[in-house]
Amino acid sequence: MIHLLKSLLIHAVVFGCVFWLSSSFAQVKKEENVQTIRLSTSVVQESVEESIKKTAEAPKPKTDKSEPVKQVQKKKTDHERKKIEVKPVITEAPVAVSSVVSQAVSEVAEVKETVSAPVSSEISVAKAVPIQVAEPTEAEVSASYRQANLHGIQAKIKNKLVYPMIARKNGWAGRTEVVFRLEKDGSVKNIRIAKSSGFNILDSQAVEAVSSAAPFAAPPRPIELTLPVTFNLL
Repeated sequence: MIHLLKSLLIHAVVFGCVFWLSSSFAQVKKEENVQTIRLSTSVVQESVEESIKKTAEAPKPKTDKSEPVKQVQKKKTDHERKKIEVKPVITEAPVAVSSVVSQAVSEVAEVKETVSAPVSSEISVAKAVPIQVAEPTEAEVSASYRQANLHGIQAKIKNKLVYPMIARKNGWAGRTEVVFRLEKDGSVKNIRIAKSSGFNILDSQAVEAVSSAAPFAAPPRPIELTLPVTFNLL
């Protein structure tokens, strides 16, 4: 594709140069011919005027009929003027094609050298932009931590859980859901009841068991956990 464009460019330059040079040469020759014709016309007119003056200064023949002689001489002078009048004919000289073609070939060679010159291209390499990975949300971290550490946390809470004697005598049982804030060091804060078992004494014992079992495994960031604490008489 690049070679085709170069070839088209070279041909266009050659044709343009040939056309411009031929038109310029023809215009110059035309102007020279016009000047030459004007000069010859002026010379002829001067010679005609001198001949007319000489004819006027020549002694007139003595005749009685002077007026007819003047008319004849006037007619003769007009006839001579008509004969001497030269109509300028402009002929265009043939264009020297060989000289025009040689100049065009030299200009094409210069164009080829200019086109074939090496072009230094600077390739700008874009800097790599670091990809920002979105941090996981607290819910995602909590779910991942719960899946990896749930059994260990429940085991520690179960070891600290004490079944109240009054609840055992009365046959009170149930399940309490406890929610708390787990810090990065594994400590717990803001322990509260998410869902009651129906007995306050069992709910209070569940909160106490979670507080006593801490600290737990440290999460990557502070999270909130909800864990069930079951009171079963069996």
